[in-house]
Amino acid sequence: MKSKYLLYSIIDVSYTTVLIVTNTHGTLYYASLGANPEILIATMTKDFARLKNYILQPIVGKANSEVSETIEKFRLMTEDPRLINPMHKQIPYEFIFGTELQRKVWNQLMNTKALETVSYSQLASNLGKPKSTRVVGAACGANRIALFVPCHRAVTKLGQISGYRWGIPLKKRLLELELKPLTKESS
Repeated sequence: MKSKYLLYSIIDVSYTTVLIVTNTHGTLYYASLGANPEILIATMTKDFARLKNYILQPIVGKANSEVSETIEKFRLMTEDPRLINPMHKQIPYEFIFGTELQRKVWNQLMNTKALETVSYSQLASNLGKPKSTRVVGAACGANRIALFVPCHRAVTKLGQISGYRWGIPLKKRLLELELKPLTKESS
């Protein structure tokens, strides 16, 4: 199988740093959040080491228009997570990580709207596997496209915030941002 070249870029937003991986056409494959770019790069490298035939390269200089457009839309979505659902139609993406069941969980999560949360047990029931709450939680932890797959909207049956691949403080922050009143600039 021929190797596929992917590009990565690091962007800073008001509350975190984002690492985004796309192909040369702007298709989103991976996104991660955190405070330290070096840790984000190391984690990305480790995650992709499990996959064969992908070669990661940093974007040096200015990216082409398709990649730049994906990066800018992702930046906007990160600043205002209420834009996640509209971006599903605007940002091309491909799942290259995960099992079939994990991808089903992620697709279910992509149906949740801003200001909504869904319990792990409800996600399991929606998938016809009501006793698989822990499997659903593990699928959230296995998500490799931060925000775009809104795992931050998954909560316990009692509505409590629990684990998040990128940290509980960041999960709380994202949920708070979704509750933020609309301003003239964001409407």
